[in-house]
Amino acid sequence: MSTHQEAAFAGGTTGPYNVIVIVVCRDANALFDYIAGPIGALAGLERVEPVPITAIAERAAPLV
Repeated sequence: MSTHQEAAFAGGTTGPYNVIVIVVCRDANALFDYIAGPIGALAGLERVEPVPITAIAERAAPLV
């Protein structure tokens, strides 16, 4: 999934979900098309749980 154009980040995790992918889509229809198309075609995929993020809160962090 990390090679998909929509994927901004992909990583492995522990716990009930073993993969997290952050995707950027222009709207809800594009997200649906992405999940139904390239994601739905992946072999071995059991479940997808999309969590739409509709706003970004900027935060300040010290430079290291």
